[in-house]
Amino acid sequence: MASSSTESLRQLYEELPYPNVAIEASGRNAIDGLYRLSLTTAQYARTRAIVPSEGALILNAGCGSGWETLILAEANPGARLVVCDLSAESVRVTERRLRYHGFGEVELYVLDLLDIEQLGLEFDFISLNDVLYLLDDPVAGL
Repeated sequence: MASSSTESLRQLYEELPYPNVAIEASGRNAIDGLYRLSLTTAQYARTRAIVPSEGALILNAGCGSGWETLILAEANPGARLVVCDLSAESVRVTERRLRYHGFGEVELYVLDLLDIEQLGLEFDFISLNDVLYLLDDPVAGL
């Protein structure tokens, strides 16, 4: 059962998916975001090896309105994206944004981060910006 704070957050994001960025806005010029949300960048920082994103499995937990998800899709060509949020409206906005920009092959779930194991997947890269501090137990979220 969801905690009262989780339910409050879900209700808030049902009314106001965040961030409030126009669906038409492109992530192609968000250079800082493209760099930060690239599997290749993360792997290079860790291993000093160039690892392409093609075929990688990437999770965007707490997708909100899909702005970050769009940048993830742009930054990681050929990757399989799995996206979740506890707000159904946020997931709907994310889906509209991604389809508008030509990214229709994304798996979207209305799902609490703490239930992500239900998917039975192991991810190569996980993005959950602006999520952990909202959890009653951030360690459990990790």
